[in-house]
Amino acid sequence: EPGGDLDGPVITHTAISASQLYGEDVLLEAQVTDAHAVFTVEVSYQQQTAAPDNWKSAVMTEVGGGLFQGAIPG
Repeated sequence: EPGGDLDGPVITHTAISASQLYGEDVLLEAQVTDAHAVFTVEVSYQQQTAAPDNWKSAVMTEVGGGLFQGAIPG
């Protein structure tokens, strides 16, 4: 496209609503599709008790067909 790709990917996932065990990794997965290739998917997270703006990120791995899986360290 002239001027570059201006449309972001479509990300589909199911939100985790259940409480998670302290110290255990939180496993995530998301379906990510785009008219152009998707090279990297990252999840940003912050502990509930962390100082404001203390965000971290983790890279998710594509397991096939646009499905990405990852974990937030426990």
